[in-house]
Amino acid sequence: MKLADAPIFYTIGQIRFNPVLNISEFVPKIHERIRKRFPAVRQEELRRIQMNFAGQDSKDAVGTFSAPRWSFADLKNSSGYVLYTDSLVFHTTAYETSAEFYESLISGLRLVDEIVGLSYVEGVGVRTLDAIMPSEGQSLNFYLNQQVLGFHGLIEGDLKHNITENVSVLTTGQQVSRVVILHGTIGIPADLFPISLTLAPKFQSLNGLHAILDLDHNRQERFEFDLDEIRERVRQVKQVVTQVFRSVVTPQALKAWHSN
Repeated sequence: MKLADAPIFYTIGQIRFNPVLNISEFVPKIHERIRKRFPAVRQEELRRIQMNFAGQDSKDAVGTFSAPRWSFADLKNSSGYVLYTDSLVFHTTAYETSAEFYESLISGLRLVDEIVGLSYVEGVGVRTLDAIMPSEGQSLNFYLNQQVLGFHGLIEGDLKHNITENVSVLTTGQQVSRVVILHGTIGIPADLFPISLTLAPKFQSLNGLHAILDLDHNRQERFEFDLDEIRERVRQVKQVVTQVFRSVVTPQALKAWHSN
């Protein structure tokens, strides 16, 4: 069930598949199939660091290489795909329901498979970002359980930031959960900054005390390409993220977000 005033502002789903080094040759066909819904397209080159441990005397122990990616976005720049040589990402700043999220991610992967032909999947992951913004007269304690507030409220002075993190290995994969409390504009994790999509107006105008709830569940396991199996694994991973979210926030917060 979608919350009427949900705090979620960015959602990412990623499926990693077998490397397709010549995937650039298929990009025009892929975009032609999704162009009506995702007309904007952009190619980028990412700089990545590569470590070389071939020998102690190597002069190139640390090097960089370029990795291409293609971004496709809708007219409002609120949802889209990012295609790499070995993975597909669906991301959105206009999250509605789990069902719609699954369908968008899987339909994009289905299209890539139809045009490219994929052999196996290496892993699936889902990551969500929520901005917990206290209403006037309320504190973060109203929205978040005490266990994730850390030193917040215990130490005097001007708050810079407060970070609580947990990493757990479950049967469905690894769950990384972070709560970052800070003052100012909306806090975007460094590895995602800047977000290429447009945030909803209420998050763009945020400027004050808030908490960022960053939940990332990742399952790495190679298996033969099968859309039904992929869908089920994405569902399981997303379900864990939802369960963690509901364990971190308070019942009164859920009630407030649902009734607004």
